[in-house]
Amino acid sequence: MQRLTGLDDGFLWMETPTSYMHVASLIVVDGGSGTDGLTFERVRQLYESRLDYAPPFRRRLVEVPFGIHHPLWIEDPTSTSTGTCATSPCRSTATRCTT
Repeated sequence: MQRLTGLDDGFLWMETPTSYMHVASLIVVDGGSGTDGLTFERVRQLYESRLDYAPPFRRRLVEVPFGIHHPLWIEDPTSTSTGTCATSPCRSTATRCTT
């Protein structure tokens, strides 16, 4: 269990449905062809196999009753990559940009 810092709690309070105060990332992968190509499922399996080494990704936020203190991060034994990893196909007409 770990308490949020005042700064983290401030970002949490500033977040609205139209203004997110968290960080996200996007990875574009060319999986190649053939059976040895990189697939979404292989990436997810690799991510889950290393989840033990990344404690922040195994935590969930818990509010303190009546808001008398900053929220807490607690270990979530049910955490998986299901809610964190997603896939979306790219258009086949995409071209590679060169500079």
